[in-house]
Amino acid sequence: MKICRLSVMRMANYTDLSAQLENPMPHPCDLELGQVFYTRGRQPSGLCDSAWATLSPFVMALGNGATGLYDGWMKDPASAMVSCNDGFRPVSFLVEALDGPAIRPIQPEDIDQTGDVYCAAWQEAYPGMAGESDSAASSPERCRKIAREWPGEVFVAELGGKIVGFCRYGPSRDEDRKGFGEIYAIYLLKCAQGLGIGKRLLDAAFRELLPGPGVTVWVRKENRPAIGFYEHCGFRADGAEKTFCLGKEAAVRMVWHSREDLPWPI
Repeated sequence: MKICRLSVMRMANYTDLSAQLENPMPHPCDLELGQVFYTRGRQPSGLCDSAWATLSPFVMALGNGATGLYDGWMKDPASAMVSCNDGFRPVSFLVEALDGPAIRPIQPEDIDQTGDVYCAAWQEAYPGMAGESDSAASSPERCRKIAREWPGEVFVAELGGKIVGFCRYGPSRDEDRKGFGEIYAIYLLKCAQGLGIGKRLLDAAFRELLPGPGVTVWVRKENRPAIGFYEHCGFRADGAEKTFCLGKEAAVRMVWHSREDLPWPI
């Protein structure tokens, strides 16, 4: 099934009707104009039941290859414009079936967008925390500067013409792991998680780093989702720890040794 992108295009709010007919609600709608969700047929996190009930038939149809709904209703035949069924504050979504994701080496024109992904993904993973240097991840401009100076190679994940994640990799920087490859970082927007894109990025990096004795990655100790992801991909903590400048918190080193541990072919 294809990935579908759900983009918030318009938000209305009929306050006169709400005042006349609706019981007070503390948080009637938490969506924001321009907000994006990606799905392969499952209700995305953060999308209410009411909106999903309206959108899901179109997601299932477009995701399974249907085009030209309602006799050519849309200019793009693999899309639909659908509003949720909230009569007080309807939200209009553009639903698009996408090709991809495309995993490819970064290009010069991708740098700024990749820096923006770094900024957004960092803030989603560590809300309120500083970035790599003097609150780097608190500013898209600083993240773009950092992206221009990254060591190693970079693969990006592009979905519907937008970069949603990236993987940096290269030779291990640890003296006791000379000859190993290293995953320097994988960042993926929260809205694009759970679609297998992280594994696709890791796969691309592995194809460049192997053959070799193994691959390492340093992971923040409190980042249990990331540790779980790497464990699922065959990495195991080897007992090494160090303190990053990132918030002065500990990180653990995880190591991958065996092709038999990798859940997809190289």
